Amino acid sequence: MRSASDDLDVRWVRIRVFLRVFGTLLKLLGGLMLLPAGVSFLYGEVEGVIAFVLPALFTFAIGLLMAILGEEEVLTNREGFALVAFGWLGAAATGALPYILLGLSPIDALFESMSGFTTTGASILSEVGADGLWAMNATAASYGLAASIAHNAFSDLSISPTFDPAGFVGSNISALNDTVLNATLNGSLVGVEANASSGLVGPTYRGLLFWRCFTQWLGGMGIIVLFIAILPNLGVAGRQLFKAEVPGPSEDLIRPRIRETAKILWGVYMVITAAEFLLLMLARMPAYDAVCTTFSTVSTGGFSPRADSIAYYGGPDYNAPFIEVIVIVFMFISGASFALHYRTMYVNRTSLIEDPEFRFYSLLVGAVILIVVLIGGVDGSFLGDSPEAEGVGLAGQRLRAAAFQTVSIVTSTGFATADYDLWSSPAKLILLFLMFTGACAGSTSGGMKLVRVLLSVRYCRRELFRTLHPKAVMAVKLKASPVREDVLHSIMVFMALYILIFAVGSVLFASVTSLPGEAATSEEIVCFVSGDGEKVVCFGPDGWNGSRELLGSDPKVSGGVACFFPAENGTRRIEVDRRPINLSEIYSKGGGLVSFGSGFSSDMDVISAASAVASALGNVGPAFHRYGPTDNYSEVPGIGKLILIVCMWIGRLELLTVLVLLVPDFWKD
Repeated sequence: MRSASDDLDVRWVRIRVFLRVFGTLLKLLGGLMLLPAGVSFLYGEVEGVIAFVLPALFTFAIGLLMAILGEEEVLTNREGFALVAFGWLGAAATGALPYILLGLSPIDALFESMSGFTTTGASILSEVGADGLWAMNATAASYGLAASIAHNAFSDLSISPTFDPAGFVGSNISALNDTVLNATLNGSLVGVEANASSGLVGPTYRGLLFWRCFTQWLGGMGIIVLFIAILPNLGVAGRQLFKAEVPGPSEDLIRPRIRETAKILWGVYMVITAAEFLLLMLARMPAYDAVCTTFSTVSTGGFSPRADSIAYYGGPDYNAPFIEVIVIVFMFISGASFALHYRTMYVNRTSLIEDPEFRFYSLLVGAVILIVVLIGGVDGSFLGDSPEAEGVGLAGQRLRAAAFQTVSIVTSTGFATADYDLWSSPAKLILLFLMFTGACAGSTSGGMKLVRVLLSVRYCRRELFRTLHPKAVMAVKLKASPVREDVLHSIMVFMALYILIFAVGSVLFASVTSLPGEAATSEEIVCFVSGDGEKVVCFGPDGWNGSRELLGSDPKVSGGVACFFPAENGTRRIEVDRRPINLSEIYSKGGGLVSFGSGFSSDMDVISAASAVASALGNVGPAFHRYGPTDNYSEVPGIGKLILIVCMWIGRLELLTVLVLLVPDFWKD
């Protein structure tokens, strides 16, 4: 008879054993899909209920079938790696089904789902409803399977627009122009332009927006860690799964039993989640928004139900400074080790401040905030409807924006209250560096993790010292204890692989997202300017007729630029071909239009491509230029989205769990 110890010596992946555990995971995911179905039911979204109930039943049925066909035995190390890697793929694939039923293409749905579970926060959604919530494309939604089923089952059901187009005529043309501006700043120009011309906006599904944020909350602490916490009798298998999903430089266990550790981590996670939710409610944020924002903050994911992200709450109806401070604090907390949070709460009150990685994390964040405030060029980059501030108020706004975006990027959250793509070059380079480093090991953030950066710096310092003193014996220490050489070696290998994957991914992404053979051309630019002169958005000839029709007047043309603007132009922001442009390039100091010709090239610029891959690999979300905080990934071709999907998947599992599957010996007997 074969014993459990014999099983651990098996050298290949046993399919039936794999199916048993994988099927149980799918059953769990199927059950969790009923939560957003309940949200859709509360908001009367028939299509939303259908879009979640059907995938829930399908996922549960497939999982049940796999569990029946599987065999219950102890998992080996290889099977643990395979289960975690394919478990995340399975979660993203099944999590994409509601998006598909509501009208998204399979690639877009998988992109959005993977971005959710990996807490990346990159999105392909590009259309905005009248209430500032993300909306689906009206045409795609009307042809979605969920809408078809709902229409056939209920003869009086139809997909209605989020707002009444009849309200946007005559005297309200200025309001429509502002709607186009706000939508364009956060979405796809082509999609928004088409909707603006017709006055129609696709449906908003609150259940789906809840699902986006909920998948981030599940992925933040880890779906496998949740699986371990609630599933009994995993035994040695639980340890294999935990090591594969949380593969940091050291195994930081709170309890000897892995299931107890998983339960404690999820317990701390829930306590922090509840605390942020209550504080956001005190800041007058609506309950639905507070739940979604909390999910995305604690998981450092960055999805928001509002197209303007956290900047949406800058209006007079909300306590914007309080909301921003709450989100900053909880992003920072979530960027620290949750095991350290537990020890700080229940074991030693000074555990956090005694930890060298947390001290390095705090020092780095503080230094970057100071640099951004001093030389970042933050003024003029604020998003949302916050009132103009002066003196102390402006200084506070500048400090909040610098702190918010710094913490958002280093923790890989991706929320936005300012368009950091308009900041100075040194500030943007620092943010790009933070996309690579991430925050602390054991947190919900992405990136390399600061403990690896800290140890690699100390390792390099030791090697430089050895160059001068070849016979010297000098250990690399962390927490006053020497770090084993095999750990240092694994860290250096990890960082080398990370840079290699980034480089290869950037080249591939730039190659597939460019359109070779089309030379750069000079195009005239159409500019929308808001009634208050605060915002300007420019785009190419495709938007010419629509813009003329909306405003009822011909634009003023000069030097290849066509621009609509009010009598008193107070413009502070302008975008040409979805890229921020300095005002000095467009307007003279007197407010007159100066000669300007746009050089549009179909080739992907280096910064856009490299930052998009760095953002996906570090699970950050927004990048720079074409994929900045006011843009999205809807225009990326399918193969480009697949590259980013793979980068999100590899980055979330910290490379090795996925890359080990590519080693031929992994699959050999």
